[in-house]
Amino acid sequence: MEQLREEARAQAKKAIDTLNFVGLKTVKAIREGEISNWKDDTGNLRSSIGYLVLSNGKVVGRNFALVNNRGEEGLKQAKEFAQELAGQYPRGYVLIIVAGMDYASYVEDIDGKVVLAGSERFARDTLESILKDSGVIE
Repeated sequence: MEQLREEARAQAKKAIDTLNFVGLKTVKAIREGEISNWKDDTGNLRSSIGYLVLSNGKVVGRNFALVNNRGEEGLKQAKEFAQELAGQYPRGYVLIIVAGMDYASYVEDIDGKVVLAGSERFARDTLESILKDSGVIE
């Protein structure tokens, strides 16, 4: 029985570590412009990009940061928005990636720029690659 518990803990840790890796890689790609394409005058939009990893509603991983030492308001908005979304996921393992500034969708919809639009595909592709490399999927 104890061996089963240890295996379950190891699998849970692996799932959490994987989601943290995917989250970090994705927000880095957005912040650095690899999968985003807007000019950020104030730093708020780039600093509002961040992620949380949840395990049964509990935060077990996160990354929020000022980009180029600018964008304090964006950082604050990202943390608040991610925490608000976290309340909607009390079960399972969850990766939440946010753009906390309320005008992020405006930049995408009206200006035709990419803020988060490519992040879901990027995160899925990254996760799929990890799962294939580890033999979990073919």
